[in-house]
Formats: sequence, C-alpha cells, structure tokens
Amino acid sequence: MSSGQLGQYVPNHPDEMYAPEWISWDEWLGVMRTYNETKHLAANVLGLTSLDDYILFVRSDSKRAEGLRIPVRPDLRYKDEWIDEDSFFGKS
Repeated sequence: MSSGQLGQYVPNHPDEMYAPEWISWDEWLGVMRTYNETKHLAANVLGLTSLDDYILFVRSDSKRAEGLRIPVRPDLRYKDEWIDEDSFFGKS
C-alpha cells in the first residue's frame, strides 16, 4: 500500500501479536526453505527416499507441503545446489 500501512487485518508487529507461537519471519511470510533444510526435512523427518515419493507427497498433501514451505520440484527449485537424487535423499 502506498500509505505504508499493511491494512486493517494485518498486524504491524506480528512477532509480538503471535509471540506464543512465533517461529520466524520466514515462516510467517511463507518463504521457501533452503536446499539443506528441505533436504533434511524430506529425508530425515518425512522419511522420503526418492524424488518420485517426494513429488507424490507434495501433490497428494499440498496444504501440508505449503505449510512446510517446501517446493514441488526440489531438483528444479534448487538447480544450483542439486547434485542428484541419491545425494538429496541421503543415499550417497
């Protein structure tokens, strides 16, 4: 907005308003996780073992994937960091 205000339904200080459940600005703004964060989450937390499994997970539970802030195609989103599928899922 040109007025410099966020509008009547967006708090000026969400980190204070939502302090009990506040995680970070990146989380609140929905900023995509880094390559290493996504790699760790996919392999160690979600237990995914292949790119096909990963894509199936994201497409079958898109709201959860959105909440986790992970891309649909990590091989394309992180093309500069991407080595191969085995490396991403901790197989090599």
